Amino acid sequence: MISEDYIPTLLGYVFLYDLSPHLQILPIYVVLLIFIPTMVAVCAVAGPFYLFLLSFIIWFFAQLGFLDFRMGSYNFYSWQVLFVFGFSIGVMKTSESLYINSKFIRLAVFTMFLAFLLYRYQENILEALSISVMDFSYVDKLFSKRDLGPLRLMNFVVISYVIYYFSGRYSWLFRSVVLERIGRKSLEIFTFQIFLVFALSAFSIDLYFEKFYVNAGLTAALLVSLYCYARYAGKYQ
Repeated sequence: MISEDYIPTLLGYVFLYDLSPHLQILPIYVVLLIFIPTMVAVCAVAGPFYLFLLSFIIWFFAQLGFLDFRMGSYNFYSWQVLFVFGFSIGVMKTSESLYINSKFIRLAVFTMFLAFLLYRYQENILEALSISVMDFSYVDKLFSKRDLGPLRLMNFVVISYVIYYFSGRYSWLFRSVVLERIGRKSLEIFTFQIFLVFALSAFSIDLYFEKFYVNAGLTAALLVSLYCYARYAGKYQ
């Protein structure tokens, strides 16, 4: 059912002042973009590792409850660590000072990846084995989304490493013309994806992304847009 206030709701999303809960993370990244010049300056003086270390300390104190600044329902001091992590890794990779290819790291990361995967689908696995579902409520707190709990942060790091590992080991998988063109225009594609999220979310306040048809619609629309861009972009360059 389409909301009677569709246009005001859509404008609220576009200007980031009236967002539904699942979109309230976006203003944090808009604010963090302002700090990029400062982050570049810190990297030039102290290096990316110390920039990330400072960011991690801020995240740690946020987990203890000493730092709490909410943008929507998300803690800014917690979520900044992901932005800084990505920035620092990018700088280290560009400067060729990133080395994370030891066998010990690979074994540890892929073990954690399997553990997180089993935790994510624990209910399905236990039901398939006719075993009563166990109480993991105490672990769920460590996966806090609003405060970026320790296990959620670690889960992100593990997934990032898995992608990094496979993109390096099987680089031929990422050398297609389509993916290269998508990579060159990743910002525009991300912007288009956000627009789709806003447009669909504004239809109804009850429309959340846990619903299968919403995810399917977003995925289909995004794939079509990527295909069209990859097919025709070269003609206008």
